[in-house]
Amino acid sequence: MTFNFQGSVQGASLQLNPPIIPNTLISGSYTFESITPDLLPGLPSQGTYAFSAFSVSLLGNTYSMGPVGERIITIINSSATDVYRVSLARVELDQPQAIVGPSINGWAPRAFSLSITENGLFNSLPLVPLGATAVQAAGRLTSLTAVPEPSNGLCIQFGEEVCQ
Repeated sequence: MTFNFQGSVQGASLQLNPPIIPNTLISGSYTFESITPDLLPGLPSQGTYAFSAFSVSLLGNTYSMGPVGERIITIINSSATDVYRVSLARVELDQPQAIVGPSINGWAPRAFSLSITENGLFNSLPLVPLGATAVQAAGRLTSLTAVPEPSNGLCIQFGEEVCQ
């Protein structure tokens, strides 16, 4: 099953040139195979699943899934807050990039995350999916097909630290 998302950048590090200004559009997709097993079975309120394809477009550039790294969908269904997170990240600093594409002002893409967090997010959804210096761009999702549209964010990281 392929999920498409769209959003806009709300802010970005000043080191990026050309700058990523507020309301810059971002869009992309990722593919999840519905028969993918839970990577951490035995946790009844959490599911962790691998996905098989990824692409994101920003400033006319297209970024895709690199050769190695974390590529997971995490779903947490708790009494306090439900979380749906898609992330690509480099596991070790000496590994190739988890996300690849053109650099912006010498900053290579390092990670991507899309996160939806809301109380009761999964009340009507199943737990499993249906079927150095950090330079960041963060934004707000405007659409994610096959998932409700609560307000939350996404993050593309250009640097060594974890995307916030």
